[in-house]
Amino acid sequence: MYTDETLLSSALQNLLDNAVKYKNTRAVLPYAMIEAHNHKEGVAISISDNGCGTPKEMQDKIFDMFFRGNEKSTGSGLGLYMVKKAVEKLNGDIDFTSEVGVGSVFTLYLPSLKQI
Repeated sequence: MYTDETLLSSALQNLLDNAVKYKNTRAVLPYAMIEAHNHKEGVAISISDNGCGTPKEMQDKIFDMFFRGNEKSTGSGLGLYMVKKAVEKLNGDIDFTSEVGVGSVFTLYLPSLKQI
């Protein structure tokens, strides 16, 4: 797959950092997982965790600049915003599902960019 390594690396690092940070360490099997498979003329990459999840009423805001999901968050609120912008620059799309007490899944759909 041809893509911008810097943008992809930045997006994946932010998502993996969040997955590890918010996984449920009290669960019998806590996890943060990454999976990838071919998708159309590119790839789908999913990052999932069994963390606290995001309430439905907050889900439409998670990619907003400076949005933080809870008071305990120590971040700047820019991580998911930057992920979305990186994915857009790669001509891709990002999908998000989450359930409180179950976890979250972020899936990046990225085309393979033509080599110049």
